[in-house]
Amino acid sequence: MAALAGLALAFTGAGAALAATGTVEDGIWLSVKDGDVLTGQVPLAATDREGGGEPVSLSINGDEQETAQAEAKIDVVFEADGWQAGAGHINTVWVNGAKVAQPPGDVSGYTSIRASVPASAFKAGGNTVRVLTGSKTMPDDPVNNNDDFNVRNLRLEFADATSAADPSVSPSTVVRIGDSANMSTSHDWAIDMPAEQLLAQTTYAWNTTALEAGTYTVTATSSDGDRKAEAEVHVDHGAPVTMGLADGAVVSGAREIVAASDGPVKIGVDGTELPTEARPSADPTFVFEADGYQTGSFRNTVWLNGEIVAEPEVGTVNSYGNVEVTIPIDRFVNGENRIRVRTGSGVDPVDEAGENNNDDFKIRNARLEFGGGRTVTDPSVPPTQIIPVGDNITPKAYYKEFVLDVPGSYRTEYAAVWDSSQVADGTHEVVATKEGSVRKATATVTVDNTVPEVTFNSPVAGQRYKEKPFVIDVTADDPHGVESLELSLDGKPVSNGDRLTADDLKDGEHTLVAEAVDELGNEGERKITFSTIGNYPLAPSGPTPGNGATDVSPSGTTLGVTVEDPAGDAMDVAVKWAYTGDYGAGNNTATQGSSTAATPERAAGEAVDEAAYEALKAKDGEVTTTEGDRAYPFQQFEMEVPSNLAAQRYTVNWNGTVPSGQRAALSVWNYADQKWQLLADGEGGKELALSGQASVNDTVRGGKARVMVQDVAASVISEQDATFAWMTDTQFYSEREPETYQKMVDWAIKNRYAKDIGYGVHTGDIVQTASQAQEWTNASRIMKTWDDANFPYGIVPGNHDIGNGHYEVYRTHFGESRYEDKPWFGGTVDDNVQHYDIVSTPGADYLVLYLDWSLDDAEVAWADKIIKAHPEHNVVIGTHQYITVGGAYYGPGQRIFDELVLPNANVDMILSGHVAGVALNVKREGERVIVEVLADYQGVPTAGGGWMRTVGFDTENQTVDNETFSVLTDGNHYYDPELENFTAPLALEAPTRKVSTDYVGITAKTTTTVGTVRDAESGSEISVPAGELKPDTRYSWYVDATDADGYRTTSPVWSFSTGENRTATSLSVRDESTEFGRDTRLRARDLPKDATGTVEFATGDGTVLCDAEVDGGRADCRTPADLGAGTYEVTARYSGDGEYGASSAKLTLTVAKADPDLGGDGDARGERATLEAELDERATGTVVFQAADGTELCTGTIEKGAATCSPDSLPDSGDVTVRYAGDANFTESTDTFTPRR
Repeated sequence: MAALAGLALAFTGAGAALAATGTVEDGIWLSVKDGDVLTGQVPLAATDREGGGEPVSLSINGDEQETAQAEAKIDVVFEADGWQAGAGHINTVWVNGAKVAQPPGDVSGYTSIRASVPASAFKAGGNTVRVLTGSKTMPDDPVNNNDDFNVRNLRLEFADATSAADPSVSPSTVVRIGDSANMSTSHDWAIDMPAEQLLAQTTYAWNTTALEAGTYTVTATSSDGDRKAEAEVHVDHGAPVTMGLADGAVVSGAREIVAASDGPVKIGVDGTELPTEARPSADPTFVFEADGYQTGSFRNTVWLNGEIVAEPEVGTVNSYGNVEVTIPIDRFVNGENRIRVRTGSGVDPVDEAGENNNDDFKIRNARLEFGGGRTVTDPSVPPTQIIPVGDNITPKAYYKEFVLDVPGSYRTEYAAVWDSSQVADGTHEVVATKEGSVRKATATVTVDNTVPEVTFNSPVAGQRYKEKPFVIDVTADDPHGVESLELSLDGKPVSNGDRLTADDLKDGEHTLVAEAVDELGNEGERKITFSTIGNYPLAPSGPTPGNGATDVSPSGTTLGVTVEDPAGDAMDVAVKWAYTGDYGAGNNTATQGSSTAATPERAAGEAVDEAAYEALKAKDGEVTTTEGDRAYPFQQFEMEVPSNLAAQRYTVNWNGTVPSGQRAALSVWNYADQKWQLLADGEGGKELALSGQASVNDTVRGGKARVMVQDVAASVISEQDATFAWMTDTQFYSEREPETYQKMVDWAIKNRYAKDIGYGVHTGDIVQTASQAQEWTNASRIMKTWDDANFPYGIVPGNHDIGNGHYEVYRTHFGESRYEDKPWFGGTVDDNVQHYDIVSTPGADYLVLYLDWSLDDAEVAWADKIIKAHPEHNVVIGTHQYITVGGAYYGPGQRIFDELVLPNANVDMILSGHVAGVALNVKREGERVIVEVLADYQGVPTAGGGWMRTVGFDTENQTVDNETFSVLTDGNHYYDPELENFTAPLALEAPTRKVSTDYVGITAKTTTTVGTVRDAESGSEISVPAGELKPDTRYSWYVDATDADGYRTTSPVWSFSTGENRTATSLSVRDESTEFGRDTRLRARDLPKDATGTVEFATGDGTVLCDAEVDGGRADCRTPADLGAGTYEVTARYSGDGEYGASSAKLTLTVAKADPDLGGDGDARGERATLEAELDERATGTVVFQAADGTELCTGTIEKGAATCSPDSLPDSGDVTVRYAGDANFTESTDTFTPRR
């Protein structure tokens, strides 16, 4: 009967849905069915269910066999988590009040436990199955501690692969058993037993080994000979066919299907064979499940046949997560192979001397996975057996070895590509068949090539939004789950939950695009359009006089603009005076100099010379330049601000440059705060225009404001040289000694000025266990000490900071949002998994680049781009793992050196941790010096002993110093003093710093009103008299437009200059119209009869249409004939002369579309008809020829006034119509003609 139990186990799987197997015929169950493929020792079984379990006879090809009668076995199966029978707990299974099993071993992760129970323990109908906890002394111990565990999916499994369960308990329901709070020491399941499953079985052990391959008939016959069950089976001694596509899989797109056996395999879908190729097998993957596996701190390894094949870099693996190692297939031998999973210390992968601590972990379920669904395991080690490895267990076990038999046939696999997009979604059958054999593997799969369904909840397609805000709300749904949903609005990324108003967007139509990808990779795009109409009026435009106009008459001048509201609302318009003060316009002075401080004193520097003074007078490309040698250059300007300025605030405007990689900072002296107030800043390497507002009360004294522009970094960390405080691998402090961690960050703050500590570095492993919230809380609270002190620092995650392969918890505590507003923060990728900081001293600029501990191509490319963008910065790389004790590259170290350090001459130093111990490399690459440092004290008693370092840069002597100390003990080293305290040469480049100013000036919008217009219509031009103006004076003004709802928009400041006090003029114009291809006259009238000068007619974009000399008070000119069709707002501007002032007026010019003069012709007398159209040679586009019944014959493209085409066929009679849809300049037109036949 043991054989029968084995048969039942072969039919079942942990938690799998069972389907009946075997043959049921004439009331007899037989354990095999038609088509079964058998080999070796085959246990046959049969039950006469109709005969109440009476013995049956078993025959093969008509030959009756000697059989035996056996009691049926029934498996009690359940999934458990936290089951600790291996630790000695007496956990038991009971049926109908009797103990039937005491399953051994430790089980976690809801692994199946199976107990085979005689059928006599059950009864037909209702049965009670109980799982009972126990202590290490007895079941359900009332005194001692019992085991606590969870159970789910308990069921009874039968020999025919059917099952029974308690209908009141869902398979997913977790039952908590134990003696802790909210637990019961046992749980009962009520299960109905089918009577037929309790019947005795007739069995026969059929040895097929010596049989020839072929078809055999197995027959079970009732004792009276009247009934029988029969199955035709196949004996085949070859290897089975396996396939890497599981039954029930979901397939999309092009799917590669891999199958394998010991002979050629063909792959087909739904009966159609796919092109199948034999190829060398892909490298197999050795997989085991681990708990407490810490590759971040220990050099754990995997060995094959006595050699190391991998040192996994998976961080910390808990809760029996997978550890996967791909091994080249050519490293295996045919037959027996030995794979070891070995623990290592932080220093050595083979460390059994006892001097260093090795990792301690547990493993289970080790297997070697090949393509095509093939798996090799050690038959002596059950997959659920938990195996401890380490030096803190008794007895010590430095490794576990698995013996794996790899057949030679495993070196070949068979592959076919199935493009599932060519079949309908739904169920399909994939079959891999071995040639010349009945063996095959079958998988029924579901094809899903349907993209996710996207629903736009808000905004609504086609809707027009004005006053009410809307929230982006888009959902995606797919039966197989949505992998990602990315949204963009008018080409820019947006997110669900973003709140927008019409005023956040330009008026008009907008497109919201959703790109959704399901878990299968099916990608789809959907879009909607909606429109917005803003609440705020548009910015007033078209100032008259134009901005920068000169020689404007001091008398009779009006100030005019065009106002428009997107909703068409009427507006109240106020025209107000403004102030503009250029450097050259008043009694202004300037000084220049450089400073080792981030901000020099007020009124610092030396006066600029005459040439520099002249260059500052106008925005003309002539610049004043100040350079700094190991200092920050500045220019200061004392600017006039009128005492009668009717404004509370003014704007400082600056135009100029600083070198690439440098930063320009525009500031004003704030008398109230007694310090420089930053107004604006910008990155160098291009023309800059900086502006910012300041308070008149706070920054103006004696009618003067002090303005400064500098070439200076946002974070100057010292007025001398830079010193960094460096710590790493604080995980054990976060875990159990946060007080020491706090002392380390406190030391940097207490010594910030005494030891000139300007910046902090943390190179990862912030916490020990990423899933422990308290560790993150400790670390975040402690690092906040530096935040609160505004102490610049950077941080990068280590392998211990990754939870289940993800950075979510790290990002929650140390993501971009924590640092994005810090002046030293340069930028990031992947939410601060990688980032860079910019810090500066007078003698050198530094870029500190933090790299992920496991780099991918994109991260390397990003880092390289950042380094190359800062060629004059001295780059220090901070990364978690780079070199190991002894100085050899480790993890991504070699790649960092080859792809980032070596190609970029400004990378000077690399700081790393990860491996317990210290190391120092001072490398010379030509004239370069590269310093590589490892400093990791996590293995020191008391969680790391409080050891940390300072890294000091000496720009004068071109060196770097490392000093080691502990905040807990005296001394300057723990490992090797020469590696922990050293001075190394380092080429520190001084940057090129200079600031060049082209223009500096002040503008202010006063409260002094020139005039107002109430209820101005949208789109109208308003004007107000400027009053009597002074001759030869510059005036500035602006406009406020306010709609009925109180929404106000303010224009920019415009300026004009008056000329001499001349007689005012007023010209008159009239609207004109023409059509494309014809010019028209533009007329200016009503100027003084004796006026001279010119009148210029120009469109709103400044295009001059024509101009004319004034003669007899009028000026006429003609427009270009090729002016495109459309409506033009044209301004006629009189230039004025020595006696008369300038003036202007507006007119509307309408250019209509022209008739294209379309004509058609055709000739059908040749082998193929030719149809022709002639039209104006300036027309563009195509013409369409149609038969009399409207059928389209052909289309011709217009070239130089003609279009031809040849239709496939032409009716024998009837006219042809040629149609032209028109273009920008010509109207739609048709012509009908009769082709020549």
